[in-house]
Amino acid sequence: MKPNPRRTVIAVMTLAHQRAKKAVLAQLRAKGLRPAQFSARDIAVMADGYYAQHMEALITEAVKDVMTWPGFARWRCVNLNTNAQAMEPCSVTTISVQKS
Repeated sequence: MKPNPRRTVIAVMTLAHQRAKKAVLAQLRAKGLRPAQFSARDIAVMADGYYAQHMEALITEAVKDVMTWPGFARWRCVNLNTNAQAMEPCSVTTISVQKS
């Protein structure tokens, strides 16, 4: 079964968004606030803002994780290209993760 490049992009973007949400939750806790005081929508909006500000670093870190975590081994045979870093483990296809 050939790797599906679309699934790789989805995995990278999901990891990046998850990290943005975790960072927002950590910021709220650092301010002495409880995440339960906020609606899921409010947290999602704050996470989207954080993601927009730190997109390049979040995506670069997510690409690195997809390329090194054993659970993502079946998707590694794709080229991922971000603005900050290019990873080319094999030559199946090229995927560009661009700012949206």
